[in-house]
Amino acid sequence: MACKCPEFDKETGKNFFEHKCGTDIFGTFYMKWDPDFEKYLNQINGIKDPILRYISIYFVQYYIDGYHYYRQSDPIPRYAACQYLTLWLQEKKDLFTYGGKHEKNKELWDTNFKALWNKLESNYLIKDGKEQKPWCKYFELSGLTDFHPRVTLTISEESTSQKPSISYSPPPPVETQCNCTPCEMPDNSPKMDPSPQMDLTLQTDQAPAADRTKNLAVTSVYPNDVLVQKARYE
Repeated sequence: MACKCPEFDKETGKNFFEHKCGTDIFGTFYMKWDPDFEKYLNQINGIKDPILRYISIYFVQYYIDGYHYYRQSDPIPRYAACQYLTLWLQEKKDLFTYGGKHEKNKELWDTNFKALWNKLESNYLIKDGKEQKPWCKYFELSGLTDFHPRVTLTISEESTSQKPSISYSPPPPVETQCNCTPCEMPDNSPKMDPSPQMDLTLQTDQAPAADRTKNLAVTSVYPNDVLVQKARYE
């Protein structure tokens, strides 16, 4: 039977932390953000690398959630929650810097995250006797992956995350007018004279001549026909 994660203690605020229940406090996917999140938008948006900006978004929200959940807890569960958050961030640093071997990404991480964590520390303090201290204090993230010796570690600075962009090149315009030169006939090609024009003018001042051929043809076919006999004498 699976163990149940500790519920939020609304009366005393002394919440416990169990590592296996970490994602119940520090959610994997967020759709609602703490109102205090807006205080860090300018600093987050100033991070040029999109992957580093994405990590910083979740780190800010996790740090705020941890403060609200464990600020009144005893030191041990509060420290355990801070350690969980730190290990989460250590994993992201190891991925982003390729195990510390990507010098440009290492510089981006050190420049942006230390300043962001320092700002969070100053805003989310808890009482420690008569003093105020951050609920989760910054310390150097030094854990790195020890790669297998046969893993290819060739790193190009061009592989650094860049802001995604889409370029569009319109197609060339379609020409609506033809600029083709007229075809020319070769000099040795045969030339044809134009057909003579036929004179189709009807002459009205002369009566048409009788067609003797027609009469002869009809006579030869039907020699005894009355009309043919008549035509013979016309």
